Amino acid sequence: CNYHMPRYMCDILVNNYCPCFLSMNIVKENDAYMFSYETGNNRKLDYSVMETIDKLILLRSIVKLNGISEDWLIKADTYLLEPELLYSYNNSVYSDEMKFLFYPDFNKVGFGTKLMLFIDKIKDPRNRRECDLMERLKEAIDVGDYNRFDRIAEKNIARIRAEMDGRTV
Repeated sequence: CNYHMPRYMCDILVNNYCPCFLSMNIVKENDAYMFSYETGNNRKLDYSVMETIDKLILLRSIVKLNGISEDWLIKADTYLLEPELLYSYNNSVYSDEMKFLFYPDFNKVGFGTKLMLFIDKIKDPRNRRECDLMERLKEAIDVGDYNRFDRIAEKNIARIRAEMDGRTV
């Protein structure tokens, strides 16, 4: 596929230095790479059973994990961001219990575009309120305003929690 992974990235991923990715082995034969992963107690994230609040926390966690991986020089345009490639312990949406499965992005799509496509995949089209909220998040991402994205997510997490507390009282 004419794919080349820098040596430093292989070292970071194979030695599990970056906490954002599943443990993995990389074997390079000629121009081909073979990846194998150790999932341990982590399983594929199942977003189909999540409420809106969980999806908001998930999105904030993805942004946080992306920041950490960039600190380790693994940019978002080097790996795919798909719901099927997220693993967590007990379907947790918190960043410290979640990991990406590293799979190369041959198209080198930027993080913002990936995150907007990810949102489209996880939102429930039958839930109008959730769709409207996700569109607002996508608008913030589209202009690169991650502070606004975070404020919208945080505000709505607090609102949903307050609504849930009101129902249980």
